[in-house]
Amino acid sequence: ASLFYWVVFKPHLMTPFTVFLLGLISDLLTFAPLGYNTLLFLLFYGVIFYNKHYLRGRSFMFFWSCFCVCCLGIAVGQWILASLLLLSWLSLPFFIVQEVLLAAIFPVVALICSWFSVRFLDDED
Repeated sequence: ASLFYWVVFKPHLMTPFTVFLLGLISDLLTFAPLGYNTLLFLLFYGVIFYNKHYLRGRSFMFFWSCFCVCCLGIAVGQWILASLLLLSWLSLPFFIVQEVLLAAIFPVVALICSWFSVRFLDDED
């Protein structure tokens, strides 16, 4: 959720290398195969980075609904990648529920990111 926010509003702070490192750290912390979350994060970054101009200046509901659509794409991507890695079809609802929970907490994460941006980073722009 924070990756989505920072790529749209502070893309100079969220570079592909930063996203790569975040994905690698996520892989290590969740004991996922190295590159699993890294690949998903970089794909997510690419989609958001090239569409960020459509998201700026819009209402929060539009911003949130775009995030929810991205969550659906991430859930399907995680499901496909995990199924390929394990060579068997996994349960899709597990991945959907995970992303629904992420979409549900997005307003709180966006509020925290916005507060942090205004409080500490607006002097940089």
